[in-house]
Amino acid sequence: MNVTDSNTNYIPVSKIFEIRKFYDENYTNYCAGIGPKIVLLFDLLAGYSYETAKELKTIDDKTIQFSGDAFSLLKIYDKIMGCPDLNVSCSMTREDIINSMQLIQHPFDRFIRENGCNMTKDISNIKIEFKKV
Repeated sequence: MNVTDSNTNYIPVSKIFEIRKFYDENYTNYCAGIGPKIVLLFDLLAGYSYETAKELKTIDDKTIQFSGDAFSLLKIYDKIMGCPDLNVSCSMTREDIINSMQLIQHPFDRFIRENGCNMTKDISNIKIEFKKV
């Protein structure tokens, strides 16, 4: 028996602003219709890889927000800002995100902080918002 705490889905970057509404309508409501009819609200994580996904918060129909380390958020920034189907602005520039990184250089330090092996360890913590223009 496999036990899991998450679900990984791949969606087009162009749909990132609609994912919360879609998820709530098609998954949360579906789950609430089974069994004791309890509505479970799930956090949504998005990112360039499963291991570095960050929480996606929907502020309104035109605004989404991510929080986390700059290294991971830079990858999200590049995906969203590079999507030809989206016209968005961001609360931080790419250079601001890069300058926010606090990379741990020494491999022993990374190992200790991560409780194992990690090729890149960024201990920064930033918040960025993307807005549809």
